[in-house]
Amino acid sequence: YISSGRLVRGDLKPASLVGWMVFENTIPPSGDLVSRDALLLYMLKLLKFAGLVSSTCELLETTPTYSSLEERTRRLMTLNFLSAIVTEEENAPLLKDVSEYTARLWDGSKAGSTPLPSYTFVVRAHKPRP
Repeated sequence: YISSGRLVRGDLKPASLVGWMVFENTIPPSGDLVSRDALLLYMLKLLKFAGLVSSTCELLETTPTYSSLEERTRRLMTLNFLSAIVTEEENAPLLKDVSEYTARLWDGSKAGSTPLPSYTFVVRAHKPRP
């Protein structure tokens, strides 16, 4: 899963959504972790807690690229955890806020700023036999 990145770290806090604080506890703890070692340790602890033994635990770093502002907005809406839990009434303000946020990111990338990388875990694990 996508473990860390701008959206996960909460850079997008839609001010127009009433009761935003209700959603803050849905951000995974990995969202605040920035070092590779901390992220890997987090995943290994999750696997141990679940009673799994990992044969592979890798962290892939990607810097996303987009051909258009619309493509980037669609992608951010897809990845935004709020899009799965907001009500139908809250979806329009969320899309507006994501669009505005995306426009700021797009302007920054056109000005030469480097987007923050996203990290994705690749895990192979199994339940040990009794």
